[in-house]
Amino acid sequence: MTLILCGFSGLLAAFGYIAQFHFHDSTLFFIALSSLVISSLSIISEKWNLVYLLRFVLLIVPGILTSYLLQTQPIGTIVMNYAALIQTREISIYVALLTALALSGHGVGWAASRELFKTRPIATSLESETISVYFWFYLVIAIISSTFLSIILGPFIWDSSYTALHNPPPFGFGSYNFFVAVSLLGAFLSLIYENNISKFKLFIFTATIIYSLFFCMLFRGMRSEFVGVWVGLTTLFLLRYRVQLKGWQIISVFVGGYIFVMGWGAFRASASSGFKFTDALIYMQSRVRTYDYFGNYLFQTSTFGDIAATLYNSITLLAKDAISPLNGQSYFDYALRTLPQIIYPDRPRDLSFIFYDNYVPYGGGIFELSEAYLNFLMPGCFFIPAIISFGIGRVYFYTVQARTFTSFFATGVLTAALFRGTLYQSFVFYRALTVFFVLHLTAMIIDNVIKRWFENEKKIN
Repeated sequence: MTLILCGFSGLLAAFGYIAQFHFHDSTLFFIALSSLVISSLSIISEKWNLVYLLRFVLLIVPGILTSYLLQTQPIGTIVMNYAALIQTREISIYVALLTALALSGHGVGWAASRELFKTRPIATSLESETISVYFWFYLVIAIISSTFLSIILGPFIWDSSYTALHNPPPFGFGSYNFFVAVSLLGAFLSLIYENNISKFKLFIFTATIIYSLFFCMLFRGMRSEFVGVWVGLTTLFLLRYRVQLKGWQIISVFVGGYIFVMGWGAFRASASSGFKFTDALIYMQSRVRTYDYFGNYLFQTSTFGDIAATLYNSITLLAKDAISPLNGQSYFDYALRTLPQIIYPDRPRDLSFIFYDNYVPYGGGIFELSEAYLNFLMPGCFFIPAIISFGIGRVYFYTVQARTFTSFFATGVLTAALFRGTLYQSFVFYRALTVFFVLHLTAMIIDNVIKRWFENEKKIN
């Protein structure tokens, strides 16, 4: 059913985009909304699957929120700080249609990953000694990486602004946040993978969570990574114990998560600046002041507006021929960006610098649809989300059926990367998987070495 619904909604959105010059703007916006509604029905057909729904929400909110506001608020309303000069109702319709295409691609890719491959359950088990080695290895990596990350981030947000890195990264390596996330997921999976959970290990893991996620991440301003790790941990728990959340439970989680994210965003923005928390929260969510001396209203859409601005700016740069389509170059650059910059100083720069190079203001990161559009224009906004969702879905459904340690681990890593990978750059998925492969391979090698050492000791004795 998901394949049918999203396939039809994709055709409808593509029709609206291709025939845009033959319809009035209001008709095109209606086509986009109709496509979005049809795609939304797939949430029910997927039985409120948490992973499917989370990615659906992350893909839809930036584009449709800003598009809807530009269509309904008075002309001149500013809804994105980093795209103030190009916020028109005309371009917002294109964004709505591209968003509808992305949701269709997401649904098609997810459904195809389930229908094209059927995995037979694999009866596998790991020795308790192996699980124990994994647990302690990942725990040590989490503590070390968290400590290095805290050095980079500097003081707590109530002592200093979170907006800038305060110290150079230790050893010139800047991906400690990925190592923290992956290692915590590995330690948690090692903890719950056994039938009998050790109370001592549970205590040590809880203490590590408090230190790594709160002391080293959240209290120093890392909000998206904090949320991402909790998403991964929750997914692993639900899959391991075969828990199926109901629709109202998932909605409650999403509402609570949104309140936390926005509330903490207001707190970290005001903690060291002298603003009251309540004033910062109201400013983030309401149209409360005029935008500069032109008198345009500012409707603050917070992070989602900043992310959406990268899509608006990408459309504008290509429409004005300021840049040419990348034709997949940014995705090929992922491989060249695998090694840290300290090892490979001439590796390609982050794609978001394309805005800096063209004197376009931006707030950091680049939306998944923005990168897809920069590379392949309108078709990319369907196929790139489809490919990514297909990959996530393939790992997820394999885990549901086979339930191997490695598949559980990979699913946790991918779901933990959903928040930042979808909103800030697809490269996050690639980086998270490379860190996963490196750490998991290292853990298996260490386990093998320890086993051989004990075997040799037994032979000697």
